[in-house]
Amino acid sequence: MKWNIEKKENKLFVTLRVSHIKNTREAKQQFDTNFVKNYLINENVTFLEALNNKIVYNYQTQEKCAETWIFSLPQKSKPKKSSKPKKSSKPLEKKETVTKMVSKKTIKK
Repeated sequence: MKWNIEKKENKLFVTLRVSHIKNTREAKQQFDTNFVKNYLINENVTFLEALNNKIVYNYQTQEKCAETWIFSLPQKSKPKKSSKPKKSSKPLEKKETVTKMVSKKTIKK
């Protein structure tokens, strides 16, 4: 039984690979999400919930001898950055629009 645990983008990827029994008299086993959760708890790995449910069998086809579970991780509180003075924007003054007075010329006929 081989375990691979990776943390990426606030998710925990747990891969379990078991050896195939190949028609021997070994016990048929299946490993489900609860088995993986118990393993993570015993290894002191923190997680929130399983995002998928899968089962690994050691007696079916060899493709079913490995699966990857995805668990969500707790959000880390981001440390506050040093408080830099913020740039204050000056209030815009409202400008009045002034219309020009145009004198009308009279045309004599």
